[in-house]
Amino acid sequence: MFYTEINDLAAVLPSRGARGALTDIKTQGLDGSLAYVWDTGFARMNYTYADVSEQGDTISSTAYYLGRPLGHLVALETAWHPRKEWTIGGTAEIAPKYSDANMESYSVFNAYAEYTPPSMENFHVRFDVRNLFDETYVARTNDSAGDSAGRPIPLNEPGRTLAITATLSF
Repeated sequence: MFYTEINDLAAVLPSRGARGALTDIKTQGLDGSLAYVWDTGFARMNYTYADVSEQGDTISSTAYYLGRPLGHLVALETAWHPRKEWTIGGTAEIAPKYSDANMESYSVFNAYAEYTPPSMENFHVRFDVRNLFDETYVARTNDSAGDSAGRPIPLNEPGRTLAITATLSF
């Protein structure tokens, strides 16, 4: 859990050109994780709730340099190791509607398969399908999410994306 209150913070971009203006910021929320690991896989969940207010009102996206309201976010991941060198898994990010900051809900699912050659445990090849169901959404951490005075166009996250990556650790 967290709670932070900052009083008389110098406003970086004061409204109406009032140089030297002061503002009050409050951030509060919760971040927690659970995981379960077994011999051939794992499952984990993360829950986050974060709220940021300025002068008692939910902060707008034009003031995100002061803090970012996220609302509720749930992240899930599970993976299975059918053989030592293979991992097959999936992730999900679920964000319910957050009316206080005018943020729409979204759910995004991803799948992956990873291969590690037995003779090279520091080398991994991974195939990802990100945004499996081609969801159109604006992530909560995006500067164009939520209320914004004068924001012309939301900056959507990429649609379905296929990726092949190779990683060598040394």
